Amino acid sequence: MSALLLLGACGGSELQRGQMSLTQGGKKVRKINGLTQEGDKVILYDDGTWRFEDASRNKPVDGTKPITKKGVAKQLVVRLVKKKYKGAFSGESVEEQLKQYHIFRFEIQNPTNYTITALKLEVDITDAFDEKYLSFEESLVANIPAGGTYEFEKKIEFSPFSEKHKSLKDKTLKDIKANVEVDRIKLAN
Repeated sequence: MSALLLLGACGGSELQRGQMSLTQGGKKVRKINGLTQEGDKVILYDDGTWRFEDASRNKPVDGTKPITKKGVAKQLVVRLVKKKYKGAFSGESVEEQLKQYHIFRFEIQNPTNYTITALKLEVDITDAFDEKYLSFEESLVANIPAGGTYEFEKKIEFSPFSEKHKSLKDKTLKDIKANVEVDRIKLAN
């Protein structure tokens, strides 16, 4: 009902872009379903953009895409799916055998109607209280189709001089979380 009022108050297709807070059942959400005054089903996003639920109707009169890159980036779901530690003497080459790594496997889900060709992620690996163990950036050139998924691994060399690295060594996936922000994104034409 509030989505109907919001679109009606903004003149339906004239919804302005801007930050807004969406709540459903008392919880903050990134998107919410709604109806226009004409009864068309739409999806509203917390960055102020929206689109018709029927993808064939998402062609604005001015020729711009209905969702910005930022809107697409906010819809991506990036999950930490595996964490392991590789100790010394387990690599293929002599040089690799002397190194130790934290290895993280991530899954990216693309629920949008857009194919992603590249993205840059900023990742913080934290404990339950958001205390950082480590941070890194990852640039990916990959074809992530609309509605598809993509997995990648990131190796971080273990530092025996870092208390955070030592502490992270024995943590399981249940003990940590990944806070991931999409810094940049490139969409297929």
